Amino acid sequence: KFEVLQLAIQDSFLGGFITSTKLQELEWHLHAVIFFLAYAMAYLANAHVRVDVLRDGFSRRRQAWIELLGLLFFAVPYLCVVLWFGWDFVSRSFLSGEGSDALTGLPNRWIVKSFLLLGIFMTLLVVFSVIVKLVAYLFGSPETRDKADEFLNIFPVDFRAETDEGTLTATQTEKNERDGSVT
Repeated sequence: KFEVLQLAIQDSFLGGFITSTKLQELEWHLHAVIFFLAYAMAYLANAHVRVDVLRDGFSRRRQAWIELLGLLFFAVPYLCVVLWFGWDFVSRSFLSGEGSDALTGLPNRWIVKSFLLLGIFMTLLVVFSVIVKLVAYLFGSPETRDKADEFLNIFPVDFRAETDEGTLTATQTEKNERDGSVT
C-alpha cells in the first residue's frame, strides 16, 4: 500500500527500528485506538448504529423511556463488567511484559490494551451524561425539559419535512414536534 513510505523509513535513521512487521502491527493498533476512543463521541452525537424499526413510531417521551431503561439495564451493567475484566486484561499484559508474537513486532502491548479501558470509561461517562439529560427530560419542569431536549440527541431527525408552506429544516421540524404543531 505505502511502499514509498516504507522504503523512505527503511532508508532513514528509523530503518533499524521500524520494520514492516512493526508498521503493520502499528496500523492494527491505531485502528483499535480510533475505534475505542470514537465510540463514546459517536454515541454522544447519535451517530452510532441504531435499529429504529419499532422506536420511530413512538412518541418522543416513550423513546426517551426506552433509551433510559436500555441505558440503565443494559449499557451501564455491560460497561461496568467490561471495565472490571478489562482492568485485569490490561494489568496482566503489563505485568507479563506482553509483546508481539512476531520476533520483530511491537513490544508493550499493554499500551494499546489500555485504550480499551479508556474508551469504555469515556463511553460510561457519556452514558451517565445522557441518563442525567433523560431524567431531566422525563421528570423535569417544562423549562428543564426544553433545556434537556436541546442537548439530547437521541431522537431521530427528519431533515426535510414537506408542508403546505414549503420545506422545513430539521430544527423547525423538531420545534414543531415539541410544540405539538402538525407538519
